[in-house]
Amino acid sequence: MKKYLAPALLIVLLSAIWTVFEIMRPKEFSWMHTYINTDKNPYGCYIFYHETAKLHDQSLLTVSRLPASEILSGSVTEAVNYMVIAENAEFDNQNLDSLLNFIASGNSALIVAGEIEQKLIDTLGLSYTPLYGLGKSADTMFKFSNNRVMKESFPLTGMWHGYFSLNDSLADVQSIIEDLSGRAVMVQAKWGEGVIILGKCPLIFTNWFILGKNQEDIPFRVLSFLPESNQLIWDEFQKQGRTNNSSPLRVILSNPSLRMAYFLTLFGILLILIFETRRRQSVVAVIEPVKNTSFEFVRMVGLLHYGQKDYKNIGIRKINNLFENIRLQYNFLLHPEEPGVEEKIHLKTGYQLQDAENLMKEIRKFLLLKTAGKANLVLLNRQIEDFYKHINPKNKKG
Repeated sequence: MKKYLAPALLIVLLSAIWTVFEIMRPKEFSWMHTYINTDKNPYGCYIFYHETAKLHDQSLLTVSRLPASEILSGSVTEAVNYMVIAENAEFDNQNLDSLLNFIASGNSALIVAGEIEQKLIDTLGLSYTPLYGLGKSADTMFKFSNNRVMKESFPLTGMWHGYFSLNDSLADVQSIIEDLSGRAVMVQAKWGEGVIILGKCPLIFTNWFILGKNQEDIPFRVLSFLPESNQLIWDEFQKQGRTNNSSPLRVILSNPSLRMAYFLTLFGILLILIFETRRRQSVVAVIEPVKNTSFEFVRMVGLLHYGQKDYKNIGIRKINNLFENIRLQYNFLLHPEEPGVEEKIHLKTGYQLQDAENLMKEIRKFLLLKTAGKANLVLLNRQIEDFYKHINPKNKKG
């Protein structure tokens, strides 16, 4: 056991050093566009949310993780401002009706997102035209439409740009923010007794934008377009979903490290199942191929005749085997007494004519013997083997 002590201690020491290093290593920023009120990464809304909370009574600021149909359907005695800052602001028919009824009853809403429900835009008598291929500074520099709010322009580099325009000339709509070409990217529309602000530039509410030079007050200037109210509903449903997540894994899935460990464990279990299943599958029986016993039979018969010194019978069998091989391979019958048989062998097999004559001469000589000796069989076998070597080059030596 002592010989394993030093390696074990080294492993423990290295593991401890690595753990400390991982704990002390600064966390990398996440550049995902979350717009979450607790996210301190560049594209979270931590700063804006907490600064907005300072402007309101904390007891009157509500963070909602419920859809609009549930949070806006109750009766209120005072005007309420409803805020949605998200990557996507989607409303089904029920939620859209609740939102519009909420605004029409004298409340206000600020909805700023990269993608806004098209039905909401159409209902307000607006249209949105995306602008591709941003090729000039006027496409990425913006300003408040009313110079009394702020005279200076500000950049939103790389923003997916587009602009709002009126479809219904009777709609009461005014521009709030526009690019330097005069195209509106944030508008305010009157709906019933209330107002709604739509914008396609959610980046101005992020930590990254607020920390920019001379930009920290821009999102709060946007808030000044909302009517004064002591009640504010901050919507997180569009970004994080419902708060009443009853899943037993909610704690694990809400923590990035635990979530990664959980999925890695599941992946490891899956790999074990896959490879263990392959290793423990039923053994496939090995089926031996059918053996060709013809050669063994010929060998046994040859040994039998050789043991009885029946050289004549062995020679005849070798001659018959030669004729049969020629018939199968070259498709012609061979008879030793046939006129011109030597030339026929030469033309069909490529065997030299002189060698073919010697072969047939030895075959005829052997067939005429009444009794054959070992020497006669050796001469015959030598001629036959020479024929096989010449017509089958792979059998040649060298």
